[in-house]
Amino acid sequence: MESAGSRSMAGTTYWCAFPESSKVAAELIVRVRRYREALRATGRADRMRRAWMAYQGWGPRMDADGTRFLPAGEAGEMVQVNVNQFAALVNQAVVLTTSNKPAIKAIAANNDFESLAQAQLAEALSDYYDRELAISDREYEATLHMVLLSETWVAVDWDATSGQEYTVDENGKPVKSGDVRVYTLTPFDVGVDPDVHDVESHTWFAYRRRVNKWDLAAQYPKVRDAILAQSRKDQTFDEIGRAHV
Repeated sequence: MESAGSRSMAGTTYWCAFPESSKVAAELIVRVRRYREALRATGRADRMRRAWMAYQGWGPRMDADGTRFLPAGEAGEMVQVNVNQFAALVNQAVVLTTSNKPAIKAIAANNDFESLAQAQLAEALSDYYDRELAISDREYEATLHMVLLSETWVAVDWDATSGQEYTVDENGKPVKSGDVRVYTLTPFDVGVDPDVHDVESHTWFAYRRRVNKWDLAAQYPKVRDAILAQSRKDQTFDEIGRAHV
């Protein structure tokens, strides 16, 4: 889990500003649980799951499988085939939405040389990151999730393990410059305040992403044993959340 936001209100410390990471993780789990409970209470979670399963070839009542040929007839002389027309309609909607990508052009606010050069640099950076970060693929994924799940999130984060190596630490391990990473997230991968009605009013945002635990253990050697001891198959959500670093 990763969270953002810190402030002090009426002399009390905002939960994201707690100096102990264990307290922040505990408070974060409570709020993520509340968001997921809101999805279940409103019926949105069930609708999202049914739409996702139907897209994968299952029937709306889990009574059909579009990936198998089933025998039919009194003596098995026929074959029952379930055509996934739902996925075809969803893919058609996504293609129509993403086929004409808007052209982004940086415009200088002034006509002086410095402003024109900055606009040219901004446009070059936009084109570079669009290629390097596969922004078009992330946008396609976000559109697909939006059509299926009615909600999607695109997170722009800083990855300290990316980029070029520019020095070594006191242990002789290479230190990288870091770079921007873009993630497309479903509603089941995020946690937000369910009472907020617009994105601008959010004061915190949490999301999860998969990482290699061996790379994570190398990044945080002080808690290496605790990280390597984690096993997703025999853990609850609370136990995973407590494995903070």
